[in-house]
Amino acid sequence: MTSQKMTAASPDQRVNAADYPCLAVLSLAPAHGYDVWRYFRDNLGNVWSPGRSQIYALLAQLERDGLVYHERVDQANLPSRKVFYLTEKGHKVLDDWMSRPVDHVRDCRLELPGKLHFAAQHSEEKASRLIQDQVALFIEKRQKMADKRARCQTEIERQVMDYRISVMDVTLTWLDGVTST
Repeated sequence: MTSQKMTAASPDQRVNAADYPCLAVLSLAPAHGYDVWRYFRDNLGNVWSPGRSQIYALLAQLERDGLVYHERVDQANLPSRKVFYLTEKGHKVLDDWMSRPVDHVRDCRLELPGKLHFAAQHSEEKASRLIQDQVALFIEKRQKMADKRARCQTEIERQVMDYRISVMDVTLTWLDGVTST
């Protein structure tokens, strides 16, 4: 996972790209850190695979940012554990993330599958809308690439644009297959 910061729903709030999936797990049900980690392992192991210590650090940061809060729950013969819940602000940030298509093809490897997974957990309509918006954005970007390619003046520029267009075409084909399932 990346440590790159991404703009969230409100201009004053910045969220780490890895934070969104943590918020999404908590939107399904309150959970403690180990449960969040186990959700990733069991449901998204090939997409998101954070370490347990990373989950605890992410949850602590989300709490400092006011996106989650915790309650201590006692356990028989074990130390109490923190169970995390989304705040209203956390719900808003998550909803914005789940409804916004990714801007770059490179984000289709990690971020988009996570968004699609969690959007589908909330509703098939939300996931379908995300795919439609993603396709529309990438069709627009592909047209801009083709226009730019037409203005290329050197062979290497044309080859680079051909490569970028072919990657976009493969991505659009993949998205078409995602809509069919």
